[in-house]
Amino acid sequence: MSRGLGDVYKRQEIYYGDIKTFVIEADNKEPTPGQVVDLGLSVKWAGWNIGANKPEDFGSYYAWGETGEKSVYEYKTYSYWKDLDESGDYILPDCKGGDCMNYAEFVNIGNNISGTNYDVAHVRWGGNWRMPTYDECAELKKCKQKWIEYHGVGGLLITGPNGNSIFLPAVKYKGENVLGGWSKAWYWTASIHDDVSSNAYYLGFNNDKYGTMMGGIFRWEGAVVRPVCD
Repeated sequence: MSRGLGDVYKRQEIYYGDIKTFVIEADNKEPTPGQVVDLGLSVKWAGWNIGANKPEDFGSYYAWGETGEKSVYEYKTYSYWKDLDESGDYILPDCKGGDCMNYAEFVNIGNNISGTNYDVAHVRWGGNWRMPTYDECAELKKCKQKWIEYHGVGGLLITGPNGNSIFLPAVKYKGENVLGGWSKAWYWTASIHDDVSSNAYYLGFNNDKYGTMMGGIFRWEGAVVRPVCD
């Protein structure tokens, strides 16, 4: 039996629903080119470390508050340690236990050295460049973070809310039996530790626990610096 056009039209049904908008997030695999990278945060980040000229280079190591490199990173070579009791160490005389650190021997150069003469980023690069503060580093938690290998170097690709990215190579600090490597990363902030004046805060991460973290290490250790600017 043949069907007429009317039968065909009766079988066609059109459904109308809510119009939805989809945003496809770009999966960045490499950093945004250039020395100045806007991640959509409160400050702009540099594309590479002090002493480097490309994102994957480790760059130079500095003790906190110092602006020159050196071959040995220990308390005896730290510019802001003074042997007040002439003991040859930073331990309190006749300490019987507990916290024996002689904090008075560590010179106070400020709780936040960003943009000062103690700031290696400001001294080396000039202009508006400076070391990031604790809060500015903590802002990176707002970003997408992914462990990658970029040009054969392991590190963290950090992509901001606006889609731009920076690459932080995984660089260990230099100090007591510790050298640069891939397994962990230590970047100085400009902020002294809230509770321990012999320490300053660092921005760190490793390849088995994705994401940035904040911690404190001795100010005399050698670590790298990733500058920011306003």
